[in-house]
Amino acid sequence: MKKNNLLAKTALAGGMLIIPAIINRGIFKISEIRGKDNDDEGFFFESDMGNIHYKIKGVGEPLLLIHSVNYIGASMKEWENNIDELSFSYKVYTIDLPGFGKSEKPRATFTAYNYALLLNSFIENVIKKPCNVIASGTSCGFALMADRIESGNIKKLMLVSPTGVEGSDIALKSDTKTLKLYEMPYIGSILYGIKSSKRSISRILESEVFFGKENITDDFKNNCFLNARRKGVDSRFAYASFISKFMNTDIKTSFEGIKIPIYVVWGEENKNNSVSNVDILEELRPDVMFAVFEHTSMLPYYENSEEFNSITEEFFK
Repeated sequence: MKKNNLLAKTALAGGMLIIPAIINRGIFKISEIRGKDNDDEGFFFESDMGNIHYKIKGVGEPLLLIHSVNYIGASMKEWENNIDELSFSYKVYTIDLPGFGKSEKPRATFTAYNYALLLNSFIENVIKKPCNVIASGTSCGFALMADRIESGNIKKLMLVSPTGVEGSDIALKSDTKTLKLYEMPYIGSILYGIKSSKRSISRILESEVFFGKENITDDFKNNCFLNARRKGVDSRFAYASFISKFMNTDIKTSFEGIKIPIYVVWGEENKNNSVSNVDILEELRPDVMFAVFEHTSMLPYYENSEEFNSITEEFFK
């Protein structure tokens, strides 16, 4: 009798996990169908990390824009206020990194090294010549590592609020537990479903990504939600790697040793990545150019695109 009770409790516990997960998968599928966009533009590059979505606009020397990975739903969308203006002077390449946007979302652990290899492969096989690069947030570490692995692919590099300056936020053995939790098929998909809800995304955009709420358009917000749910629950793998710090890298050594010209830009109101880190980088490389944008947070190029585009053209000319 006791054995039967144990089996019943086990079955009930299993059902309590599986049923929400099934419902969650259904919600992901519905939201993906309802949120389909009409943007069919772009190309796909076949890489070791799957098909990578990218776009090209303009003429001139190539300029690659690498979006931030520091919030759910991130994609090349965050460069929309820069592309048109910069395309008058450069051949602008925008890319959705693996795990983001319209690119492949493999069931894998994503690391800075993986992304660095991907960037070099993209430059060598798609752009096919050395190019200028702008990277944002944690993606700055990917670009710096890409140059360290294969110097010569990047001509000049602009870093926007780079993470990894303090070097204390690298994944430890204990962070593997967080990674595995979010990668789990049932619990992980439920947790990610909560994190990628419209309410949660709106809260993150308002409290961390943007300084001015008036800068957050409904289009941007909806695009984040769509990208967070694209490919269903497989979207959780990139988030799992980010939140467990597996994408992080200590950039100080790479920053100090890099030979190409660098320009560092910071949003003064960035709450998660303090502008005080500029002082650390300036001490390492007094020769590097720095700019701090007032009244902006994680995406100064979005919130103050006019000024950002101006210094970009001046730096890369």
